[in-house]
Amino acid sequence: MKKLDRITDRLCAVLIRSSAVILVLIMFFVFVNVVLRLTVKKAIFGSTELVRYAALTGAALALAQNEWFDGNIRVTMALDLLPKKAASAVAFIAYALTSCGVGYVSFLLLQQAMKYYRSNTLTSELSMPTGLFVGILSFGFMLLTVIFIIRTIFFGYRLFSKAPDNTLGAHRAPVE
Repeated sequence: MKKLDRITDRLCAVLIRSSAVILVLIMFFVFVNVVLRLTVKKAIFGSTELVRYAALTGAALALAQNEWFDGNIRVTMALDLLPKKAASAVAFIAYALTSCGVGYVSFLLLQQAMKYYRSNTLTSELSMPTGLFVGILSFGFMLLTVIFIIRTIFFGYRLFSKAPDNTLGAHRAPVE
């Protein structure tokens, strides 16, 4: 379990660094575009589309890392009132159901990406393949599904183990 925790930490570190690089590139690109508009009165061709898809890519890569480190605000008051085993059971069931739901959304996004790829749909300004960007979004959701499954495994381990390891994923788990 600890090895899975370390591997997931490393994967999420790579994902968030990639997302950060994309964000810095977006800021630099927007800055250059604004300077060109003010000085030369011309914008970079396709700049809106490039920024839009770069932001989509950065967000898709950050989805999994956000969940892994509890970046979302969630109501845990009910879990805090429950005993540890009951709270772990509720979290286990919630993560299992969410894994199924997000996995289904990933599947639907992948189907959509394949549909766009087969029909050779292109973007309006730069004629880039639309299926590529839907594929990037589906990849982000697939990574998110993997994180939900891993967290389900951790809560299941805590729930069904005789002596649950409460240090496992302690910086992420709402139940101590």
